[in-house]
Amino acid sequence: MTDQDKDRIALRIASIAKIKLASVVKVLLEKLEQDEQNRLAIYYILEEVLQQDTGGLEIRLVKKIVSLASDQMRETQEARNEVKVAASNMLVTLASCYFDHVMYELHCHLKPPTLPEEFILVTLGNLSSAYALKCIPFVRVTLNTMFSMLEFVKDCRLRQAFCGGKCQHLRRVPQMDI
Repeated sequence: MTDQDKDRIALRIASIAKIKLASVVKVLLEKLEQDEQNRLAIYYILEEVLQQDTGGLEIRLVKKIVSLASDQMRETQEARNEVKVAASNMLVTLASCYFDHVMYELHCHLKPPTLPEEFILVTLGNLSSAYALKCIPFVRVTLNTMFSMLEFVKDCRLRQAFCGGKCQHLRRVPQMDI
C-alpha cells in the first residue's frame, strides 16, 4: 500500500468519524492493541480523527486511549521510536479537550526514584509548548519531581529529554507582573 493510499484511507476514516466518532475511535483502539505492524499508521489516523471536536467522547474511552498510548510509549525495545513519537503526538492532540487526563497519566510515571521513559518527558515538553496556560497548575509539581530525579539520570538521551521538558515548562509559562 502506498503512502498516497494510506492518506486517502485516513481522510475517509476521519470523515466517517465526524458522524460516528466513538465508534471509529473504538475500532482504531482495537486495531492498536492487535496490529503491531501497522501501529504507526493507526496512530496517524487516530491523531487525525482526534483533531476534530472530541469533547463528547466517553471518559472511559478517553482513559483507554491515554493508557494505551502511554503504555506503548514506555515499551522498551518492542516499540520503534516512530511509534512512540506517533503515540506522543496523538496524546498532545487529545489534550486539546482532555488535558487533565493526559497530564495525570504522564505524572503517574514521574515517581522518584524510578526514572521515567524518554517519551514521557518528550510528551510533557510538547504539552508545555502546545498548551502553556493549561500547564500552569502543574508546573511546580512537574519541575520539583524532575529536579529530584535529575541526579540519577546517566543516559545522555534521557538527560536531554529531562532538560528539554524542564526548559519547555519554563519557557512557555507567561511572565506575570506581581
